[in-house]
Amino acid sequence: MRVLFASILVMFLISCKKENKTVVSKPEETLKTTEEKVTEKTDFLEVSFLEFFETFLKDMEYQKSRVDFPVHVMGEKVKSNDWIVVDFLQQAEFFPYLLQDTLKPKQVEKQLVHIIDFNQNTYTDYYFEKSIDNWKLSKIESSELDSLTENEFVGFLIKFSLDADFQRSHIAFPLKEVTMEMDSITTFKTSQIPIEEWEFFDFISEIQYLIIFHVHPLNPNTKYIHLRGNENGISVEYIFQKINGEWMFVQINDQST
Repeated sequence: MRVLFASILVMFLISCKKENKTVVSKPEETLKTTEEKVTEKTDFLEVSFLEFFETFLKDMEYQKSRVDFPVHVMGEKVKSNDWIVVDFLQQAEFFPYLLQDTLKPKQVEKQLVHIIDFNQNTYTDYYFEKSIDNWKLSKIESSELDSLTENEFVGFLIKFSLDADFQRSHIAFPLKEVTMEMDSITTFKTSQIPIEEWEFFDFISEIQYLIIFHVHPLNPNTKYIHLRGNENGISVEYIFQKINGEWMFVQINDQST
C-alpha cells in the first residue's frame, strides 16, 4: 500500500509540474508581439501618400530622410551633403491641390507629383517610389508650363483669373455654395450666389502654387481645386465641369472648421 500510495503521489506531482509549465509559458507575450507586428503593418498601410507628402513638405528632417540619395535633380546627381530642401510650402496657409477624382490617390508603387509655380510660369515634377519602409523621392525635373499634361485646364484657370468678363461668363450662375456649420451637430447649408453679387476672384494670385497628383481620371470633365489647410482647419473645394466644351465653375464646398 505504501508503495502504491507513493507511486500515486509521484504521478500527481509530475502532473502538477506539467500543468505549471503550461501556465508559466508566455502566450500573452507571443500574442503581444504578434499584435505589435500587425499594428505596425496596419499603421504603414494607413499612411496614405497624401499624408506622407504633406509631412515631406512640412518637416525638413523627415524630408531629407525620405530622399533616395544620390537623387537626380534637373539631370544631375545630388548627394546627401548637397541636398537643398524643398521648403517653399513649409509655412503655407494651405496646400492647393488640383484633383481629378479624389484627394487620396490609389495605393500605387510609384507616384508623380506636378507642382505648378504660377509666378515663374513653370512646373516641377517630383517622382516618388515606395520602398520597404515608406515613400522616397527618386527624381526632380522642371519644365515649362505649356508642356504640362493638364495644360488645357490650367490655361483656362489662368485666363479665368486674369479676365473679369471671361470669369463671369464661365460661372454657372446662380453659383451653388455648400457650407458646413458646427454646433451641437454638424449640418450643411446650401445657398446660391447670383451674378449681381459675384466679386471678381483671382485664383492664381490666391494660391500661387498648384499641386497635381498624376493619375488617370475616371471623369476627365470634372476638376476640383481643393485648399487643404496646413493645420488650421481650412478645407475649401472649388468644382469645375466641362459643359458644351467649355469649363464652367459650378460649385463651392466649404468645410472649414
